[in-house]
Amino acid sequence: MAQPGPATGPFHWDNRLLSIKELARLQTFPDDIIVVGSRRSAQMQIGNAVPSLIGEILARAIVEQFWGVTYDLPLKFKVNLQRPITSPEEIEPVPQKYLHLVGNYADHPGTGKGPRANKENVELALASEDELQDTSRIKKGREVIQQRFVMERNTAR
Repeated sequence: MAQPGPATGPFHWDNRLLSIKELARLQTFPDDIIVVGSRRSAQMQIGNAVPSLIGEILARAIVEQFWGVTYDLPLKFKVNLQRPITSPEEIEPVPQKYLHLVGNYADHPGTGKGPRANKENVELALASEDELQDTSRIKKGREVIQQRFVMERNTAR
């Protein structure tokens, strides 16, 4: 959650991203917490924070161990069950159109080492001089786009 992206969960079972309020609630923040900034910024703040309940438990333990003070009061940030938990959805069989994908596959070899990368390397090795110049221009274009993306990301911070 500290580095959110477009497909970063956690996801709601209704196939949507969790709201900032829901993310804060998962971290045991009180409902009246205000998180300032963009969604990305708020998600990073919540994801990098120590959950309130853990902070409260640790603080009580430290006070008890160092000063011998014990607290009989209930935990302020304890999560209380407010409604019965719904039963899980029934598991459905895999649709027929995906069954052809079942099988044993080798693990992915790593970033930049998959079949497509190998295919591109072979194509480059067999390419003519003109094709290499075109490939070089495409590669340069990709580098420029990537540099712009990094610059935009850094200025957005």
